Amino acid sequence: MDRKSLTADDSQRDILAQKLLLEAEEALAERDSVAAMSLATKASTLLAPFLKLADSSVPSAP
Repeated sequence: MDRKSLTADDSQRDILAQKLLLEAEEALAERDSVAAMSLATKASTLLAPFLKLADSSVPSAP
């Protein structure tokens, strides 16, 4: 994903998702798997629209 081409809203969504992922890593380090899973799920939900965009830009196999 080219972060330079993101809209302001998408950029904010990306920043929040990255923060949630960092918090999930911290929760894992503290062995809090419930919090880690919750944070990672929230980040995944925020990043899902980017994945759909990436999939649509990849040409189909012949």
